[in-house]
Amino acid sequence: MRLPRKRRRNRARLSDTLRTSLYDQVRGAPFPAGIADRVLRNQFNSTWEGRTLEISALYSDLQRVLEAGAQAHDPSVVDISAGVAVGLISSLEPAGVIVQRIVSEAEELLRQRSALLVR
Repeated sequence: MRLPRKRRRNRARLSDTLRTSLYDQVRGAPFPAGIADRVLRNQFNSTWEGRTLEISALYSDLQRVLEAGAQAHDPSVVDISAGVAVGLISSLEPAGVIVQRIVSEAEELLRQRSALLVR
């Protein structure tokens, strides 16, 4: 069973990710040196990461593999961006729940510290 992207990112730890420019290289749209994305590890990036010369030689074939994977939404091929905070997320909540919690916490702080604010 394939997990939805959000759930896969939510369960990921830093060791489940890879900082890479592989997908940019295969797409023919490289970023400047030192700029890369952190993605979930998968079969495609585990196979091709660091194999720059081979990627150049098989460029068209790899582009087709990546395009087919994207069409099929195949997580073993596509790049699922994990971001720099991967491993810090412990749950997924609706935005409304998060906003309500922030408002409640702010109200509580204002009640507790109102005397400090009116001096």
